[in-house]
Amino acid sequence: MDVWLQKVADWVWFLIVSAVIGASALVRRVWKHESRITALEAGANERTQQLTAINTKLDRQTETLMNRIDSNAKETREDIRLLTTELLKKVP
Repeated sequence: MDVWLQKVADWVWFLIVSAVIGASALVRRVWKHESRITALEAGANERTQQLTAINTKLDRQTETLMNRIDSNAKETREDIRLLTTELLKKVP
C-alpha cells in the first residue's frame, strides 16, 4: 500500500508542477502578445501623427492656392472691366 501511496503522491506532484509550468508559459505568452500590441499601438500612433502633419501641410497649401486663385480672379475681373470700359469709350 505504501508503494501505491507513493505513486499517487508522485502523480499529484507531477500534476502540480505541470500546472505551474503551464500557467507560467501562459503568462509569458500573454506578456509577449501585450508587448507586441503595445509596439503596434505606438507605431499606429506615430503614423497617425505623420498623416496629421501631412494633412495640416496640405490644408495650408490648399488655402494658399485658393487665395492666389481668388486674387488672380479679382485682378482678371478688374482688367476685363477696364478693357470693356476702354472699348465702350471707342464705340461711337
